[in-house]
Amino acid sequence: MSIAFIRTEPLDTDKLFLTLPAHKSGVVKRKIFEAITGLDYYALDTLWLKQRELPEGLSARSIMSNISALLGLRSKEVATMLGVSESRVSRNDQVTLSILDRAEGVSDIFANVAAVLGFTHARAWFKAPNAALEGAAPYTLLSTHYGQKKVENLITALLNGAVV
Repeated sequence: MSIAFIRTEPLDTDKLFLTLPAHKSGVVKRKIFEAITGLDYYALDTLWLKQRELPEGLSARSIMSNISALLGLRSKEVATMLGVSESRVSRNDQVTLSILDRAEGVSDIFANVAAVLGFTHARAWFKAPNAALEGAAPYTLLSTHYGQKKVENLITALLNGAVV
């Protein structure tokens, strides 16, 4: 069984945000992941649990570009978030399961922040220094599991009504 792309064109965030339901974070997370990667979100189970090969033509450069458009970040910042270097991607555009895992984490976290702040403010929130994260911008912490947990804990506090 092969896994096919569902989308290959560059991410248009304005169009994406207009099509997303504001208060359904599960749907938003899935749609954002699909917009970032071009893969069906439900294919992740097949990739991880059944150890299937990644689809032909899946592009790390495209994923980086789409996350850059989503969060308004430079490609170097996105590469660091995904645990790769820009030079590695320019030499080898191959996507790894690690890159997909981190892209899924970004879509999850973005969907939760957007549920609280709205899509436009979520983008700004990712880039702004945050006192609750000792002055770090949330996106800078997403390159490690520990940092991702710190950001998720902060988002949980936001979802529960805390002012942070």
